[in-house]
Amino acid sequence: MKKILDAIKVGIYMLPFMLPLNALAQGPSGPNVDLAKQEIQKWTDGLTTLALWMIPIIGALVAMITVIRWFMRDEQEREQLPITKPLFKVIWAIAIGESITIILKILGL
Repeated sequence: MKKILDAIKVGIYMLPFMLPLNALAQGPSGPNVDLAKQEIQKWTDGLTTLALWMIPIIGALVAMITVIRWFMRDEQEREQLPITKPLFKVIWAIAIGESITIILKILGL
């Protein structure tokens, strides 16, 4: 019974990825590439738009949590690990994530 439920879960998770493949195979004279591109474009446009504003928000939350955790440490631990090191990591992650998203938006992918 567990294997059947696992197979159903995998099928449900794979459904969004199978729709573009189904559109690709529906052409009467061969694969319908334009329809598949449109289906994939719908997904990527939504994801890049979502990532464009979610990455800074999540980054700000992570930075706040990092600062709060740093203030909760005792004085000796604060001296050993300055706050700038983890914050630079968060800022770099935000910058890289936003750069990738902006590049995808510019290229129209």
